[in-house]
Amino acid sequence: MKRLRPSSLRIRHKSARFSLKIARSRTHGFGVFTLQDIPAGREVIEYTGRKLSLDQATLLKPPHDDYLVGLNRNTLINGSVGGSGAQFINHGCNPNLTWVRRKGRLFFHSRKPIRAGEELTMYFSYPIKARRVPCVCGARNCQKTLRYIFE
Repeated sequence: MKRLRPSSLRIRHKSARFSLKIARSRTHGFGVFTLQDIPAGREVIEYTGRKLSLDQATLLKPPHDDYLVGLNRNTLINGSVGGSGAQFINHGCNPNLTWVRRKGRLFFHSRKPIRAGEELTMYFSYPIKARRVPCVCGARNCQKTLRYIFE
């Protein structure tokens, strides 16, 4: 499996509720940026992809596990397969998005007003105690650790 790269700059997935684009991020590789103002409390995009059990997910090795997000205790979504573009949303210690789980689906909502041109960020954490990855989000309250990962 090849490393996932954005196929186009604009996100045209049906689950995107606002005009979004994928571009180089100063935080980490590629990121998702809004092309228009987003009010607080609005659904922005659904996180889509292949649903995996915990057992299936543990078989994935880096970098193929980079786009896993937990849907519930038993299911993860692998955004690298059938992703909406939301898989390129980067971690931030002072995020402008939060997620809402609804009927077996995962949606990102705006926590506060987001201005056009701003990068979308989400606080990601994983309970696996392995090697820590440094966080470079630049937030004043940065935790200095992005997440835990499998070795």
